[in-house]
Amino acid sequence: MRIGFMLTVSLLFFTFLPAVSADTSALWGIDGEVWDSYSRLPDFSYAGYHAGERDLPTATEIPN
Repeated sequence: MRIGFMLTVSLLFFTFLPAVSADTSALWGIDGEVWDSYSRLPDFSYAGYHAGERDLPTATEIPN
C-alpha cells in the first residue's frame, strides 16, 4: 500500500515538473517580438489549402 502511494506521488511529481520548468524560446520571445523572417524558425503561415488564398471547397454530394 505504501509503495503504491509513493509511486503515485512520484509519478504525479514528475508529470507536472516539465510545466514548472517551461521557458520562453530565444527564437520566438514572449509574444513573438523576437521572431525575424530570416531566422532559423520557419514561417508556416502560408501552409494550408492553396496557401490560404482560396476558400475550402464545398462538398456537392454527401457520401453514404
